[in-house]
Amino acid sequence: LIEIVVEIGRQAKSCGMRKLLVVNSHGGNSSSLDIASMKLRSELKLLVVKVDYFRFPKPKQIDLPDCEWNHGLHGGALETSMMMALEPDLVRMGELENNTSWLEELASKHRRIGKDRAVSLYWMASDLNHSGTVGDATLASSEMGALLIEYYSRCLAEVMMDVSEIDLSRFG
Repeated sequence: LIEIVVEIGRQAKSCGMRKLLVVNSHGGNSSSLDIASMKLRSELKLLVVKVDYFRFPKPKQIDLPDCEWNHGLHGGALETSMMMALEPDLVRMGELENNTSWLEELASKHRRIGKDRAVSLYWMASDLNHSGTVGDATLASSEMGALLIEYYSRCLAEVMMDVSEIDLSRFG
């Protein structure tokens, strides 16, 4: 992934672009995208801005339990709702489950170790729940999915406007 993003950045730079916006929708890609972004900045002087959609503030119009916002990160209410809105035929409605995350248990037992804390651990989805999914998909709805897509799209549009307004004169 690092080399793919770096190559995209090289191509963008060769076309005269000086800014690159990288949109991440998968937490497992964050570290690789950070490395690629810094490489593009240091080697090509390209301004790279990375956005993780899942780090945007919670939309006020979506009412979900805090544990779902904090731990329902893989096949939970959010992702399932968006899939229901985008590709409803791919959602197996009879198989929706509430799968708790081991990270939730970990956070309740340890003061410093856990998701979004100073001390983190590297995990795979199957570490968090044997099913490979984490979160309460039974809370999902296509209506919620449409609201989420609209909200995240608006946030991303705002980021694009912000990036377009960055003055590059300080970056050489």
